Amino acid sequence: MVEMDQHEGNYLNICRHYRAMLATPKDTLLNEEERKELLKNAVVYNLLSPFDNEQSDLLHRLLADKLVEHIPMHK
Repeated sequence: MVEMDQHEGNYLNICRHYRAMLATPKDTLLNEEERKELLKNAVVYNLLSPFDNEQSDLLHRLLADKLVEHIPMHK
C-alpha cells in the first residue's frame, strides 16, 4: 500500500500506513530501531502532505507517541 500511495503522491495515506505498522504488537517487530524507522517515516510523510485538519491532527498524534522522544531531530 505504501508503494501504491507513493506512486500516487498521497503522503497523508502513507503516513497512516506507517502508523498502522507501528500499531502492531511489539513482539512482531524485530527491534526498537525498526519502530524508530517506522515513526521517522510517518513523521516525514506527514510533513510532506498538504496542510489541513487531518494532517494537523495526525501530527499531534505522532508527537504524543513516547518513542518520538528518542528521535529528537524528527520531533
